[in-house]
Amino acid sequence: MPHSETELTDSELRWLKREQVYARTNLRRSAIDRLEAADRFPRRIRVNDRVVRWRSEDVDTFLRIGPQRWWELMSAQRSPEAARKVL
Repeated sequence: MPHSETELTDSELRWLKREQVYARTNLRRSAIDRLEAADRFPRRIRVNDRVVRWRSEDVDTFLRIGPQRWWELMSAQRSPEAARKVL
């Protein structure tokens, strides 16, 4: 079992557990659920009936640009030109 983030493998860094998302964002479950329902937070990936994960890259982007710009970015994905303006 790795003891530090530098020892984690690429596959372990790619996906975040629920508790890791809470710690990184400093948001509670209810806040994440509300933001996600409004398309203002990265979508979780359901692994099975009891397990969900978030892409680390998506959560990092959300933290960098915030909920409003995240929504704009996701809305603009249909138009690559609009997406470049958001970033």
